[in-house]
Order: sequence, then C-alpha cells, then structure tokens
Amino acid sequence: VIYNTTISWTKKKGSHQRDISLDCVQLCRDIATGKTDNIHHVRWNYQSFLNDLSPEKEVFAIRTTHLWNDWVTVNNILGSTEDVSVPEKGTEEDTVNARRSLPVRNNLTPEGREILCQLLREEIRVYVSMLNRAVNLSDDDVQSSLDGVKNNCPLVYESLSLVSSKH
Repeated sequence: VIYNTTISWTKKKGSHQRDISLDCVQLCRDIATGKTDNIHHVRWNYQSFLNDLSPEKEVFAIRTTHLWNDWVTVNNILGSTEDVSVPEKGTEEDTVNARRSLPVRNNLTPEGREILCQLLREEIRVYVSMLNRAVNLSDDDVQSSLDGVKNNCPLVYESLSLVSSKH
C-alpha cells in the first residue's frame, strides 16, 4: 500500500529560495525510471554508468558500508605510494549516511519493503553484476554485500539466484 502523501522541502541557492512539494507516489515512479529533476543523485542508476563501459574494462567498487577499506584497497591497486588518511573509528568523519541525522528512520512495513525491492529488482541485478566485476573485491567482500541484499530483499535475492561468481 502506497499512501497519497507529499514530501516538501525548501531549496536554497544563494539568496534565492523556493518551496518544493512533490507527490510521493509520482516521485517514487520518477526515481525508479530515472526521470526526476528534483533529486539529482538518484537520476542515474547503475546501468547508466555501465552503458558505455566495455565488458573487458576493469571495475572498482567502493561500497558505502565498507567505504574506508574499499578506498584503501583501490588506492593500493592503483599504485598509491602514500597511506590513505582514514578517519578514526566512530568519529563524525568515519560515519557515512548516519541514520541519526535522517528525518525518516526505518519505518517501512514488510509489504512496503517488498514493493521497494521489486521496484529495484533490475537495479539490484546490475549492482550484483558490478560487485562481481569489481577487481578490488574479494569473494568474501562480494558475499558480505550479497548477504545485505538477502537480508533486505530476500524474494529478489532468491528470484535472481544471487551468488558470488568471482574467481
């Protein structure tokens, strides 16, 4: 069940300000199809990044949940001669996408989560493909990320037969 609600915020640019109010159902559809002009970082899905990338090209993945470890690994693979400065564990700099600062917390119903998972099914498939292509991720790294997909979207996980195919 998707409720007819709106999301509103104020967009500020310099001294200009405008109020934006969007229908959530339409916003979700626009996000899923990559057609939103209001939330720029969701306009491009994983497939859009892969469209012009030859299958022979190496892919590096830096996962938000493992940001600093992945960052260090990629830098080392690329031949970095200096250590990457990694923030101390638990500091504000170490925290990425901290839930404490988000206005909406985990309030999805199981039915809502399943709807969202089904909506993102193709995106999840491409995400897993990218994980398997990433030269900086080990089998264990990929499996860890697959476990996240399995925990959050078990029916999509099962329907896509998601397993690590890294060699």
